Amino acid sequence: MRSQKIRSFEEINYELPLDELPDPNIDQILSFYGDPLKTFDFLAAKGLFITETECPYHMNASKQPELVEATYIDQETEEIIIAPWLNRFKCRYKNKQKGPCPFQVSVLKRSFFALRKLDLDEILRIMYYWFVGESITKCHEDFQESVGFKAISNWYQYCNEVCLLDLVLNPPSFPKHPDNIVMIDEVCFGRRKYNRGAGKEHNWVLGIIEMQLKDPTNMDSKERVQVQYLTCYVRDRKELTLLHVIQTFVRPV
Repeated sequence: MRSQKIRSFEEINYELPLDELPDPNIDQILSFYGDPLKTFDFLAAKGLFITETECPYHMNASKQPELVEATYIDQETEEIIIAPWLNRFKCRYKNKQKGPCPFQVSVLKRSFFALRKLDLDEILRIMYYWFVGESITKCHEDFQESVGFKAISNWYQYCNEVCLLDLVLNPPSFPKHPDNIVMIDEVCFGRRKYNRGAGKEHNWVLGIIEMQLKDPTNMDSKERVQVQYLTCYVRDRKELTLLHVIQTFVRPV
């Protein structure tokens, strides 16, 4: 059973093209399981890995770092296996006195999988379970304990942190369409000791929900569906506090 520890997204400097992530097709995802090479080709086609880089020590050199292909020998069949996920870019600059430049970098550098300790096909399958809202326990059972529960839990948390980071850097804007309805309300969460007396803890949360017509072609219909929503913690429900949050996310039509 394998386990791993993933650092916080604050310690990682990466560029994640969220729009390039694959569509959640379970048949396609499961077809990659057990085939890391096919998984790598699929993710590389989505532009998730670097294709070129520069040596920070010899940026003015005429020779750019070259791609060194990696292989390994299968212990059971003793066959040479191509492992492109282990490929590295290596600087070609050589000094007569100091020798070759030590700079080299993995093709997974600055990607979502930079800190991986699991196989790419396993990570992709965990991401799918997280995307569809399956529990960590269910995901662990389907892996038949070939991947540790803690490793799956860490990847679930990592995916949540990446989405949180994207939400902070690219906050949503309401409404998406001028005909949509934006509903705003605040609610207080608190507790009372032994359910007696006045509450000692008060946490105010402001919610924003955007609704659109279920059938856009029928303007007379009153049936609406949820498009997007946002909940955020506020210090209090004073007018200035709520207006600041509303003006930040809700634009006038």
